[in-house]
Amino acid sequence: SGSFAYHLALTQAMNIGLESYLDVRITLHLYKALAAESQLNTNALKLLRNTLELNPFNLEAWLTIVQANSSTELLATFKNFIRLYKTDAVIEQVKIRGASEDLGEDKSTTSTSVGSQIALLNDIGLDMMWKMASKDIKRYNKKELKGLYTLVSKEVKNGRTVLNVALDTLAGLTKGQSEIMALLEKDISKFLSLPAQTTKNKLEARDARK
Repeated sequence: SGSFAYHLALTQAMNIGLESYLDVRITLHLYKALAAESQLNTNALKLLRNTLELNPFNLEAWLTIVQANSSTELLATFKNFIRLYKTDAVIEQVKIRGASEDLGEDKSTTSTSVGSQIALLNDIGLDMMWKMASKDIKRYNKKELKGLYTLVSKEVKNGRTVLNVALDTLAGLTKGQSEIMALLEKDISKFLSLPAQTTKNKLEARDARK
């Protein structure tokens, strides 16, 4: 749920540091307080993007940026999110802090725990960002959507199944009917080439080949 995700993100934000976390919070509130479309508002949005480079674990800030994106900024936002949520890089930044050692915890176990939480946050965050963007997806230009389709396709191939719906939607927006049918046929062929696990699967595979 959203509440769980925000609390999980807060934990990782605190791991990186209170000061950088507060910088993001203050900048987010500053952006929201300024009048829309004003130069000050634009500057605050740029500052928010910059502070997220120091501490990316504020999902509300990412959703705010997606909502505020121009027609040519969505791809860059998704790329930045994926880059900043790379598990190994963040764990290195967190350093598991000295507290875990003081408490006598196994550092390798703590590292694994942090890594799994960040990976989960990555999936949740991408899903939330896509749902926000898809509310008004047609406001983005075709080039931007094609770039996002390429990025999402790569992430799905790497096992990020949370983006399957985004991939299907983007395919429909960026590709012609013949291209979509070719992709579907490729997926079906790949499925049929898999070893049949049961008699039912064998029968279904046989019927599909007729």
